[in-house]
Amino acid sequence: MQLSDKERKILGAIEHQAEVPVSELQKQTKLRAHSIHYAIASLKRRGIIVGKAPFINNYPLGYTDYTIYFSLSSTSKRSTNKLISRLIAAPGVSWVAQLGGDFQIGVAFCARRIEEVSFLLGELSEEFGQLFFQKSISVRISFHAFGRKYLWKRSQNIAPLKIGKLPSSVEINEVDHTILSGLANNEYSSKRELSRLLAIPFSTLERRVGRLEESGVIGGYIYRLNLSGSNLLTYRLLIYSRGIAPMLTQQLYTFCKKHPGVLHFIECMGAWDYEIGVEISHAEELNEIIQALQESVGDGLIGIKSLQIFKHLKYSGYPFP
Repeated sequence: MQLSDKERKILGAIEHQAEVPVSELQKQTKLRAHSIHYAIASLKRRGIIVGKAPFINNYPLGYTDYTIYFSLSSTSKRSTNKLISRLIAAPGVSWVAQLGGDFQIGVAFCARRIEEVSFLLGELSEEFGQLFFQKSISVRISFHAFGRKYLWKRSQNIAPLKIGKLPSSVEINEVDHTILSGLANNEYSSKRELSRLLAIPFSTLERRVGRLEESGVIGGYIYRLNLSGSNLLTYRLLIYSRGIAPMLTQQLYTFCKKHPGVLHFIECMGAWDYEIGVEISHAEELNEIIQALQESVGDGLIGIKSLQIFKHLKYSGYPFP
């Protein structure tokens, strides 16, 4: 997949600003409006931009994200595929991926109570028996998404999108729930098309979406990109620290925000303390990032485990039907 310098700049600018006016993109990129319109249309036509989605923060709605990593005792492809299908279909599961390393499957589960996580794991154990060899669970305290800064260096100045607790909770009703589910889990070309799809008056949808944006439940809009033709490698780094120190968290966050290969930074509590998402061109770059990370934060870390993400199988910002 070939991208021109102009296309890389535009992708870097719009990936996490899918609804920013072209006039603002002109200021950021110093490109003309017709160049931006033409490039976006071309990127969509070539399947590099594959859709638009809201970036939803479920925490003010009373939810928490739990990350679960599994290693499997059985190598049966049929059993593994059945488990994956079960996870993809499960309400509350927002992310499923096939991994390489100590774990084979990664899952993010959005729940109001820890008992719901226990119930899901119990159901899976009953259904699949001794298929699970090992599992690790961590609670996500906050999630910062930076986008692909390697596309355009100046995109590191774009404010990251965040999932985490807000100063106050947000109450929603069934209409809001339908709209959030529709925004996150349907393909649509415009809000008018979505209003028809959901059988909700357009004026109602616009008003409710505006309120969800103002409250912080919808933190922004992203373009979903298909960069599979670039042969990029994706990793998740699990970071183990010596203690819970705000200074260490800030140091890690600053490193992640600046480094072009880091896509996101997650503060956790559980089996590990932080997760860092990385996308690189060559495997050798992973060691360089780990070394730079260790040099940046000093003795605060006691271990870093790397997992390669072979394939993302599901992602939903609001995983509820």
